[in-house]
Amino acid sequence: PDDVAGPQLALGVQAVTGTSAAFAALRNDSSVVTWGDPFYGGHPSEDTARVLHSGVRSLYSNDHAFVALKEDGSVVAWGSPFYGGDVGQAAAELYDIIAVEHTWGAFAALRNDSAVITWGSAELGGDSSRVSEQLRGGVRQIFSTRAAFAALTNTGRVVSWGHLCCGGGAP
Repeated sequence: PDDVAGPQLALGVQAVTGTSAAFAALRNDSSVVTWGDPFYGGHPSEDTARVLHSGVRSLYSNDHAFVALKEDGSVVAWGSPFYGGDVGQAAAELYDIIAVEHTWGAFAALRNDSAVITWGSAELGGDSSRVSEQLRGGVRQIFSTRAAFAALTNTGRVVSWGHLCCGGGAP
């Protein structure tokens, strides 16, 4: 069918983002509507769909997964678990989030206390353990390429991680 999401998208959509094979729309009432390939986030689990029913501030996506930043600073992820659709061990640290960046298959979230939390494919930036000490605080902003992240600290220093060929090792 041409209008897969139907009347849910007829009025009041403020933003749309997509993975390689699915879309998510943020409605004016702070709820999220999804459609497309379930593996790429087009059909979240019932539990996730319930959480997306209200209180969403903004949406982010990479090629395989979505993240919703909630009004309370928490995040909800869905889509391919390997590429960031499951926050895994990062769940306990994902609170008071103010910004999210993404690579092709990972996410990085900036907390209000200036710490950075990552999840998703390790080689695409989801594993920041090599620089974790430098990401525990003092980060002002996060940037990304297709497979690496860079964090700008309050002192003007840049810390990077992810795939080396895509900027994962700062000069």
